[in-house]
Amino acid sequence: MRLVGRKRTIRFTFHPGMTLVEMLVVVALVVLIMAIMAEVIQLSSGTLTRLRAAQTLLQRSRLVETVIRDDLRSRTRSTGGGCQGRTVRQAAQTRTTTATVRSTTCPTG
Repeated sequence: MRLVGRKRTIRFTFHPGMTLVEMLVVVALVVLIMAIMAEVIQLSSGTLTRLRAAQTLLQRSRLVETVIRDDLRSRTRSTGGGCQGRTVRQAAQTRTTTATVRSTTCPTG
């Protein structure tokens, strides 16, 4: 004897919208991406700050070197024995950089 049954069909119905689980997964992914991006921005900002500080230090050291070189040249070329001491601030004004360190004037003699 054979049992004959009805075929069971599975029907999928489409409901527009998202389920709560799908929404939580999306929110978790967005938070994860934002956290990664915040870390990248923070690291790049720190690197940029260090590079700017190094560039400023290099620029000021070049300025001081130029002022010292100019003072030494004027000292060796001057016939009166005195040098034309410029301040670093005066030299910086021509190079659009300001420095607070001042050079001393050479003693005459």
